[in-house]
Amino acid sequence: MMIKDAIGRWWKWAFREQKSLAARLKRARRSGYDHGGREAKLMLVALGKRCERSQVISWLDRVIKQGRASLVEQGAVDREVDAWEMSCRIMFTVKVSAARRSDCSPLGGPATAATSYSGFR
Repeated sequence: MMIKDAIGRWWKWAFREQKSLAARLKRARRSGYDHGGREAKLMLVALGKRCERSQVISWLDRVIKQGRASLVEQGAVDREVDAWEMSCRIMFTVKVSAARRSDCSPLGGPATAATSYSGFR
């Protein structure tokens, strides 16, 4: 009977830990998508749609480096940091690619010479 109780307690603990890790990974992915999208918009406003590929890569690398350092400082596990990084890279790339291919500004309106920061929400 003691073995059955011990296994039951272990199973509950393992399930709770997995649920917790799954929730943490989900939050990390969402946060990465949000951060990557915001940084892409900021980069497009700062550098414009016709910026060089090297500028885009250096901007993204700087964002990833700062984000990883922040997450490690907060005590995130490696899987969380990796999920955040991959999500951030994906959304950043998608937003930049879409903006470069469209005739619209990164803020969603028609392209104008005077794009203001106040358009972010």
